[in-house]
Amino acid sequence: MARKAVLDTFKKLQKEWPIVDARKGRDLGEFIKGSYGNKIESLIKSSDKAQQTFVEAEVAALKHINEDKFRNEYKREHDHIYTGDEGKRHFAKLNSAAQTEYNQPSFMDRLFGKKLPSQWSKDRKD
Repeated sequence: MARKAVLDTFKKLQKEWPIVDARKGRDLGEFIKGSYGNKIESLIKSSDKAQQTFVEAEVAALKHINEDKFRNEYKREHDHIYTGDEGKRHFAKLNSAAQTEYNQPSFMDRLFGKKLPSQWSKDRKD
């Protein structure tokens, strides 16, 4: 695929992607329009063949995600989405701040001194 065609396809996908204000800092649309978009645009302008192949694959993957290719191809029997009343009812368990409460070591982990992944970097001395 020519560079201009890849860039045009990427710009089109960037414009179509919505930004959800409720997910500030962790929204895929924000990421695609921000730092990821800048990186892809700089790689498209690169003359390295390996980088061009990488960019083409990335843009093709974004296009598949945007078109819900995999969602339509591999239909789920049950699709569990926590929005609306369901999301409000389970907000205390689903929000990011509450996830740390559930990330506690088990009795065996405490007994043998095993650390959780979230604790690995705390003792690290660089």
